[in-house]
Formats: sequence, C-alpha cells, structure tokens
Amino acid sequence: MHEPKNRRPASLPVLQIEVEHLVETYRTTPNGIAVSAMWGMRGEPITLPKGVLPEDAEVFDPRSLRPLRDAKSLISGLPAVLYRAEDYELAITTDELFRFMKHALLPAEYFAMRDHVGMIHEIHEDFYDPETGAAFQPMDEAGYERDMGWG
Repeated sequence: MHEPKNRRPASLPVLQIEVEHLVETYRTTPNGIAVSAMWGMRGEPITLPKGVLPEDAEVFDPRSLRPLRDAKSLISGLPAVLYRAEDYELAITTDELFRFMKHALLPAEYFAMRDHVGMIHEIHEDFYDPETGAAFQPMDEAGYERDMGWG
C-alpha cells in the first residue's frame, strides 16, 4: 500500500536513531526521542530513573537544534535537520521534527512524509489515520509520564 521509498543503502541498527543538526549528531533510541520531546514540551531537562534509557542514548532539547546549511525539508522546503533510523533519512525543519517526535504532525506533513518515504513505524496506523492524516496519539507530558509510571 505505502511501499518503502527513498531508502538509504546502509541501515542503522534496530532501535538506533540519529538526529543531525549544525552543531552535532545525537545518537539515541525511540525512548530517547520521547524523553527529548518531553524536554522540549517542559522547557527543561528531564531527570529519569536509572536504567530507563541505555547509557549511550542521548537526550536533547529539540527546540535548540540548528538547521544544516545544505538540507531542505522534504515537507516545506525550509532549512532542515536530518532524522535517521533504520534505512531512511528525513530532512525536516526543527518544528516539523518536534511535532514528529510527539506524534503530532499536521495532516499535510503526515502525507508529505508518507509520500516521500512510504510507511515507517513513526507514522503507522497506530499514530495517524491513514485516510485523513489526523494524529491519534499526540504526546503530552503528563500522559507520557503516567504511561511510563513516573508520575
């Protein structure tokens, strides 16, 4: 239905994610992305119980990322950062990345991403309505902390 497209020949290990911006490349995990999204929502670093994330999973403030000089968003054409997972790479703006991290893409953003890369875990049917592009489970800080048993 939404076959993979625009894939890279080399693949990252399962559950490894990279976010490259002007200053550095962060290496993290899906849970590291969720905690980073919480940092962006809360506006301050998140203190986690020991062992929640692997020691090498970096957590970052997505609002502090700076676009790369030569990357343009596949959604808007504006200056972008790069999100890499498995065998795909997404050039998206920092605002688009923040919404992507929270499973809160706007419908037009969802369709642009799905048209570019095909179906990927982060935008599959548990998170977005494939017909309308509406987000089913946009992340909110209190809900995530409750679901993780932290709050």
